[in-house]
Amino acid sequence: MRIRLFREKAVRITSHPEAFRSAGSTKANFSGGGIFNLKLLVCLLIIISLCQPAHTREFITASKEFLPSFAFSGNDNLKNVYPDQPSSPGLSEPGKAPVSLLESLLEKFLKETGIPGLSVAVFRGDRIIYHAGFGFSDLKNKIPAAPDTLYRIGSITKLLTAATTLKLYEMGLIKLHTPISRYLPDLPEPYRQITIAQLAGHLSGIRHYRPDELYIANVGEYSNLQEALVRFIKDPLVHPPGTAYLYSSYGYVLLGAVLEKVSGKNFNEIVAETLLKPLSLSDTLPERHLRHYERSARFYALTDKGEHREVFAENFSYKWPASGYLSTVLDLGRFAARTVLSNGFLKKSTRELLMKPQKTSAGKETICSFGFRIGRDRWGRKVLYHGGESPGARAFMMIYPDRKLSVIILANLFRAHIFEGEAATVAGFFLGDFRFPRWPIPPGQYEFSTRNPEDGTPVDGLIEIEDDRGTIHGLFDKPLRLSLICLDRDRIRLTAASDRGFINFWLHVDGNGNYSGFWGTALPLTSITMRTRPKNSPHP
Repeated sequence: MRIRLFREKAVRITSHPEAFRSAGSTKANFSGGGIFNLKLLVCLLIIISLCQPAHTREFITASKEFLPSFAFSGNDNLKNVYPDQPSSPGLSEPGKAPVSLLESLLEKFLKETGIPGLSVAVFRGDRIIYHAGFGFSDLKNKIPAAPDTLYRIGSITKLLTAATTLKLYEMGLIKLHTPISRYLPDLPEPYRQITIAQLAGHLSGIRHYRPDELYIANVGEYSNLQEALVRFIKDPLVHPPGTAYLYSSYGYVLLGAVLEKVSGKNFNEIVAETLLKPLSLSDTLPERHLRHYERSARFYALTDKGEHREVFAENFSYKWPASGYLSTVLDLGRFAARTVLSNGFLKKSTRELLMKPQKTSAGKETICSFGFRIGRDRWGRKVLYHGGESPGARAFMMIYPDRKLSVIILANLFRAHIFEGEAATVAGFFLGDFRFPRWPIPPGQYEFSTRNPEDGTPVDGLIEIEDDRGTIHGLFDKPLRLSLICLDRDRIRLTAASDRGFINFWLHVDGNGNYSGFWGTALPLTSITMRTRPKNSPHP
């Protein structure tokens, strides 16, 4: 696997002649003769010896307990690194892990998942503390992936739309809690009472894509977003506005149409002038149909035989605000730093809207703020996060607001298994004080009962839990690998991927150790129950 690394280096005194001149002048200004000069020379030699190339000298504080729970595989190799690592969850003092270990695990992750190319960036505030490219952005021409490689970012585009919306709110062009009929008076009645905040927080009741609408190759070109509303605006709402959380990309298309109306400009012009130019995000842009961009990755899907098939661009004009942009890990890191982690672009009071979950009309908190999803990682830390899925690409952003740390991972493979767990794993090498999590579902086998959401037929199967991962048998034609298990507020969340999309399970545990909740790809959600499987019982 050919790798191209780009890593921030510590300042090397050997590479800065001014540093030597400064040291020399300092020495000349002190008395003390040869003894002082000898001490200074020894100090310089020690400094130079420590400033060796990053791959041999750079170490990042991490936790021993963190590494064996790595969402990527490769745990067998870690036993040689930390032979004293306990096999069961527990707590101990943090250790140290070389960044080269992170890179070796990322390489292994690429090989096991079939991802052609991957770019990663870690920011502390607005400062890059790690960035690298792995594999290839273009398999045919063997072009290495790099931090400045352009990828489709899918639904992370929604975060750009949300930030632009908040800026227009600060400018006095819109009100967040006023019905959008004030701006689009010709909307059908069910839609007229929806507010901008509800659109941004997925509380509008507007449906999400149907399975046949996820990726549309030959959609016509829409000159503006009001024209694109025809795709859903005559459909009934799933529920009254404000009453429940329901993820909806079409809700963001409607939000974009509002922004066009109040500004009198095309949506992409609004984003460029209001967000991208002020934040100096020069590598974030809408993807135009049938156009290839300099430094853009080629995008791929895996065939049934495990071979890479290139996935070409679709026309994104029907969903610009929801999923139509390209960007780099570096630009997205800057976006996170300049909109979420610092004041300046947004006022403090406005920025807090990105940090706090919205509430339903009944006062129940959702998992979503003004665009971001809000939760806790496996160690209980508050995180803001969002994933993105687009033809031939997968994107993920996770922000630790209390530590001013953000992680961005972009890949050029359709439905690559990159979720909260993978982002938290990368972050762990740079936070330095993680602990091994106590998983809410003990390892073992669990029988489940549910129904097929398409035809309602009963389905029984088996979920095998292996620490922080697992496998689902019986729900689909072949076993699905669970990519992570984590706490999402007061719920347990399991995530997997199939040819039907990403599969999510939201579960609660009762006092008897039984689990119940819902699962689904988008709509409809279907109830599911899980119970511990008796030992030696036959496979369901």
